[in-house]
Amino acid sequence: GRVSRGRGCRSRGRGGSNQSKDDKYSGAKHLNQPKKSVLLLHGNRQTGQLLLGRIEKLKKAMLREEGLGWEIIAPDAPHLFRDGDEDGADCEEVDEIESRNNFNHNESNKHNDPSEWQKTWWHRKHNTYHGLEESISRIQQIWNDKNREFVAIMGFSQGSRLAHILAVINVVTNGVAFPGLRYVVHASGYGDVPMPDNFLPYLEEQWGHQFDFGGA
Repeated sequence: GRVSRGRGCRSRGRGGSNQSKDDKYSGAKHLNQPKKSVLLLHGNRQTGQLLLGRIEKLKKAMLREEGLGWEIIAPDAPHLFRDGDEDGADCEEVDEIESRNNFNHNESNKHNDPSEWQKTWWHRKHNTYHGLEESISRIQQIWNDKNREFVAIMGFSQGSRLAHILAVINVVTNGVAFPGLRYVVHASGYGDVPMPDNFLPYLEEQWGHQFDFGGA
């Protein structure tokens, strides 16, 4: 039977439709299928909600493109930024500018203290990304949500670096990790830099019982 969606869904005589314009673009005709989703990863000293607000037009365009109904999910990194954290020299300025711009628009910052809300995916010391493992674990939990079907990752700055790391994990595990990943989009990434020193130990600990990473 037809699904009523309230306002804008009334039939208007013969040949009318109970499907509203928003339903058409949101993929409501596939009610029994998980929503296709894009994972958006924010930069250093940002939050998911702040970055999502900056790409509102893109968010709407993706929702309406060919009626696919793709949604963007933008989680927060699990760690708070702290003074002394190192970051990629080619991206530090970009992240800092974004952080300063976002600071004045953060409604949750009631105490005027950026240290209470600025998030980071890891605490970098030299080439070790402390906390990377927790960030990957958080993304895995979100990715494996049965109510969504993630197909892409978009990353900005530090989030772009994380997107690359997640894509590598997907490839070396033959798609077992982050299944269904088809697209990765980078913005203001880190460029040609070595993998973190703690990356291979993570692979061996988490996936070594299934895969041989001797040549990774």
